[in-house]
Amino acid sequence: MNDAALSDFDAIAILEPHLHLNNSDGQPGFGHYSHWQATTPSVYRTDGHIRHSLRAMLWINTKVKTAPVVVDSYDVAATIKLHDSGPIPLIAAYDPNDHTARETPPADALRQKLSLLRTTSQPRGSVTDKG
Repeated sequence: MNDAALSDFDAIAILEPHLHLNNSDGQPGFGHYSHWQATTPSVYRTDGHIRHSLRAMLWINTKVKTAPVVVDSYDVAATIKLHDSGPIPLIAAYDPNDHTARETPPADALRQKLSLLRTTSQPRGSVTDKG
């Protein structure tokens, strides 16, 4: 993540991130990188191993101003990039693609996740100036 080749990116979406148990607080841990801030889902899965607590996350470059978005799913991490030309949504959404719900095609599953985002009209908390 601290590779110079990544420094021009504003965000990197990660699906099924490598997680570990953070011994200091018992929460999922995902590493620390000096030029990146983690954005994770608003809720974590609690019915399994800590490695399965969330399935999507964003690494946001510290030079980018963002405002987090609350989404009630451990499969979606979202934030709003605050840009001079207007807000830009940044989203990482996991699709299990397990074919268990044959009546719900992948497009419907994506529409359901986007619907969760639409129900959030405003970012939570305050703007984060990471620069």
